[in-house]
Amino acid sequence: MLSADGRFVTANEVENPDLFWALKGGGPSTFGVVLSVTVKTHPEVPTAGITLDINATHTTDLELFWKGFSALHDLSNYWVDHGMFVYFELGPGPGRLHVKPIVGPNMTESEITKVAKPLFQKLDSQGIPYTAVTKAFPTFFDLYIDFFEDEVPGDSALVGGWIFTKQDIAANPKGIVDAYKFGSEAGAFLIGHTVWPGYGAPIVDNAIHPVWRNSSTFTVVSYSVPGNAPWAEKAKAQNTVTNVIGKALRDSAPHGGAYVNEVRSITPTHLDFSQLL
Repeated sequence: MLSADGRFVTANEVENPDLFWALKGGGPSTFGVVLSVTVKTHPEVPTAGITLDINATHTTDLELFWKGFSALHDLSNYWVDHGMFVYFELGPGPGRLHVKPIVGPNMTESEITKVAKPLFQKLDSQGIPYTAVTKAFPTFFDLYIDFFEDEVPGDSALVGGWIFTKQDIAANPKGIVDAYKFGSEAGAFLIGHTVWPGYGAPIVDNAIHPVWRNSSTFTVVSYSVPGNAPWAEKAKAQNTVTNVIGKALRDSAPHGGAYVNEVRSITPTHLDFSQLL
């Protein structure tokens, strides 16, 4: 790698082990530029997935909609205890939940259908309309190509977010859903990732905050603001992300932590550092 002071160095468990430890979770562009890396690979596994949509084409009853979101999100610990991952988008706009997908590694279509039964039983029992598709694939890569969607380029937004631990999901599911609702109504686009990193690797030696190892869901808050907006407008938007929406998320899950990995507020034509505040 090229270090911050301009040296070419090797970082591994033998050479520069402190730098190697820090690079594994120390934050983006903190210590230098990694020029090459050796990684461990894993065998491909069969994978099944489910997509789920609840939006205005299904219902305009927002109370019913939020019951549908609760049915999904209240099961966060349940999903991760089964070694699963869920990607969902909430908003923009009222009453839009797009889950694409619920991922079941090493599962067949019948197996993931069985695991997901509590979700669909709750949706059906409460009369919540939805669209869902279940499919199985020979590999995760095949599922990824079929189910996951490309992100739209050129977005200009400020980013925040919060990690929700298994402890907080269990203790305050309604409060967390209420915080999502508050954020959505405040104009945020909420991108959820239901995942438990501790499922496959409960103990690790790296610089990632230990809260991450105990997470059940982490959510990115994306708040649109034009790249050429006046400074005052950007400052107001940043305050909303951090001290209004962010505060609601933090208050609902006090054992969580922050997520820092992306910058979505750079326009394609120029770099304006005021956008990063």
